[in-house]
Amino acid sequence: MLVGSYSVEVRIMRVRFSHCVIVLTFLLSACGTSTGDRAGSGASAPAAGTKLTADQIRKELVGRTAIGRTNNNEEYAFYIAPDGTFKYAGGSSSPSSSGGTYRITSDDQFCANYTALGREYCYFIYKDGETYRSVLDGKVATTYTVRPGNPENL
Repeated sequence: MLVGSYSVEVRIMRVRFSHCVIVLTFLLSACGTSTGDRAGSGASAPAAGTKLTADQIRKELVGRTAIGRTNNNEEYAFYIAPDGTFKYAGGSSSPSSSGGTYRITSDDQFCANYTALGREYCYFIYKDGETYRSVLDGKVATTYTVRPGNPENL
Protein backbone atom coordinates (compact mmCIF):
# COMPACT_ATOMS: atom_id res chain seq x y z
CA MET A 1 0.00 0.00 0.00
CA LEU A 2 2.84 2.38 0.75
CA VAL A 3 4.25 1.86 -2.75
CA GLY A 4 0.86 2.71 -4.33
CA SER A 5 0.57 5.82 -2.16
CA TYR A 6 4.08 6.86 -3.09
CA SER A 7 3.24 6.42 -6.79
CA VAL A 8 0.20 8.71 -6.45
CA GLU A 9 2.30 11.32 -4.61
CA VAL A 10 4.97 11.22 -7.32
CA ARG A 11 2.31 11.74 -10.02
CA ILE A 12 0.85 14.67 -8.09
CA MET A 13 4.30 16.20 -7.72
CA ARG A 14 4.93 15.77 -11.47
CA VAL A 15 1.66 17.58 -12.26
CA ARG A 16 2.56 20.41 -9.86
CA PHE A 17 6.05 20.64 -11.32
CA SER A 18 4.55 20.67 -14.80
CA HIS A 19 2.29 23.57 -13.76
CA CYS A 20 5.35 25.42 -12.56
CA VAL A 21 7.19 24.84 -15.83
CA ILE A 22 4.20 25.66 -18.00
CA VAL A 23 3.21 28.53 -15.94
CA LEU A 24 5.53 30.31 -16.46
CA THR A 25 3.85 29.20 -18.98
CA PHE A 26 3.81 32.41 -20.52
CA LEU A 27 4.77 35.18 -18.81
CA LEU A 28 4.05 32.61 -17.24
CA SER A 29 7.29 29.65 -16.71
CA ALA A 30 9.24 28.26 -13.87
CA CYS A 31 9.67 28.83 -10.21
CA GLY A 32 11.76 31.92 -9.91
CA THR A 33 11.47 35.09 -7.89
CA SER A 34 8.29 36.52 -6.52
CA THR A 35 6.91 40.04 -6.37
CA GLY A 36 9.05 41.05 -3.43
CA ASP A 37 12.11 40.08 -5.39
CA ARG A 38 11.45 42.16 -8.55
CA ALA A 39 12.82 39.92 -11.24
CA GLY A 40 15.45 41.46 -13.42
CA SER A 41 15.34 44.93 -11.85
CA GLY A 42 18.21 47.02 -13.08
CA ALA A 43 19.63 44.20 -15.19
CA SER A 44 20.76 44.73 -18.76
CA ALA A 45 18.46 43.48 -21.51
CA PRO A 46 18.68 39.67 -21.48
CA ALA A 47 16.40 39.31 -24.49
CA ALA A 48 16.44 40.55 -28.04
CA GLY A 49 14.11 43.39 -28.88
CA THR A 50 12.66 46.29 -26.98
CA LYS A 51 11.42 46.12 -23.40
CA LEU A 52 7.73 47.04 -23.33
CA THR A 53 6.33 49.73 -21.06
CA ALA A 54 3.25 49.17 -18.90
CA ASP A 55 1.09 50.94 -21.50
CA GLN A 56 2.55 48.85 -24.32
CA ILE A 57 1.94 45.65 -22.35
CA ARG A 58 -1.72 46.64 -21.89
CA LYS A 59 -2.12 47.52 -25.56
CA GLU A 60 -0.32 44.49 -26.99
CA LEU A 61 -1.26 41.66 -24.59
CA VAL A 62 -4.58 42.33 -22.87
CA GLY A 63 -7.51 40.72 -24.69
CA ARG A 64 -5.13 38.46 -26.61
CA THR A 65 -3.61 34.99 -26.45
CA ALA A 66 0.08 34.21 -26.24
CA ILE A 67 1.04 30.98 -27.94
CA GLY A 68 4.54 29.63 -27.59
CA ARG A 69 7.09 27.61 -25.67
CA THR A 70 8.73 27.83 -22.30
CA ASN A 71 12.49 27.68 -21.93
CA ASN A 72 11.98 23.94 -21.25
CA ASN A 73 10.37 23.57 -24.70
CA GLU A 74 6.84 23.09 -23.30
CA GLU A 75 4.05 24.33 -25.58
CA TYR A 76 1.35 26.52 -24.07
CA ALA A 77 -1.44 29.01 -24.74
CA PHE A 78 -2.10 31.89 -22.33
CA TYR A 79 -5.20 34.11 -22.66
CA ILE A 80 -5.04 37.50 -20.91
CA ALA A 81 -8.60 38.70 -20.32
CA PRO A 82 -9.50 42.41 -20.02
CA ASP A 83 -11.06 41.72 -16.59
CA GLY A 84 -7.68 41.04 -14.90
CA THR A 85 -7.82 37.25 -15.14
CA PHE A 86 -5.90 34.79 -17.29
CA LYS A 87 -6.26 31.19 -18.40
CA TYR A 88 -3.54 28.95 -19.65
CA ALA A 89 -3.23 25.44 -20.99
CA GLY A 90 -0.45 23.34 -22.35
CA GLY A 91 2.54 21.21 -21.72
CA SER A 92 3.63 18.57 -24.19
CA SER A 93 4.72 16.11 -21.48
CA SER A 94 1.87 16.68 -19.05
CA PRO A 95 -1.06 18.66 -20.45
CA SER A 96 -2.77 20.85 -17.91
CA SER A 97 -4.78 24.00 -17.59
CA SER A 98 -5.18 26.64 -14.94
CA GLY A 99 -5.51 30.34 -14.45
CA GLY A 100 -5.34 33.22 -12.06
CA THR A 101 -5.19 36.99 -11.95
CA TYR A 102 -2.69 39.47 -13.28
CA ARG A 103 -1.63 43.07 -12.86
CA ILE A 104 0.64 45.37 -14.82
CA THR A 105 2.96 47.42 -12.63
CA SER A 106 4.14 51.00 -12.95
CA ASP A 107 7.69 49.66 -13.34
CA ASP A 108 6.71 47.84 -16.57
CA GLN A 109 6.20 44.30 -15.34
CA PHE A 110 3.45 41.80 -16.05
CA CYS A 111 2.72 40.03 -12.75
CA ALA A 112 0.72 36.82 -12.83
CA ASN A 113 -0.75 35.31 -9.66
CA TYR A 114 -1.22 31.61 -10.40
CA THR A 115 -4.14 30.09 -8.50
CA ALA A 116 -2.70 26.54 -8.67
CA LEU A 117 0.68 27.66 -7.35
CA GLY A 118 -0.49 30.25 -4.85
CA ARG A 119 2.30 32.60 -5.97
CA GLU A 120 2.83 35.66 -8.08
CA TYR A 121 5.59 35.94 -10.68
CA CYS A 122 6.56 39.20 -12.36
CA TYR A 123 8.05 39.41 -15.85
CA PHE A 124 9.57 42.06 -18.05
CA ILE A 125 8.23 41.70 -21.59
CA TYR A 126 10.42 42.19 -24.67
CA LYS A 127 9.24 42.40 -28.28
CA ASP A 128 11.34 41.70 -31.36
CA GLY A 129 9.25 41.90 -34.54
CA GLU A 130 6.34 39.49 -33.95
CA THR A 131 8.17 37.57 -31.22
CA TYR A 132 7.69 38.29 -27.52
CA ARG A 133 9.84 37.10 -24.63
CA SER A 134 8.95 37.09 -20.95
CA VAL A 135 11.96 37.59 -18.70
CA LEU A 136 11.99 36.25 -15.15
CA ASP A 137 14.94 36.72 -12.84
CA GLY A 138 17.06 38.08 -15.71
CA LYS A 139 16.46 35.03 -17.94
CA VAL A 140 14.09 34.38 -20.83
CA ALA A 141 11.30 32.22 -19.37
CA THR A 142 9.09 31.97 -22.45
CA THR A 143 9.02 32.92 -26.13
CA TYR A 144 5.70 33.44 -27.91
CA THR A 145 3.63 35.15 -30.54
CA VAL A 146 0.33 36.89 -29.83
CA ARG A 147 -3.06 36.34 -31.48
CA PRO A 148 -6.13 38.55 -31.11
CA GLY A 149 -8.89 37.35 -28.80
CA ASN A 150 -9.12 33.85 -27.37
CA PRO A 151 -8.74 31.52 -30.37
CA GLU A 152 -7.88 28.56 -28.12
CA ASN A 153 -11.16 28.98 -26.16
CA LEU A 154 -9.39 29.05 -22.82
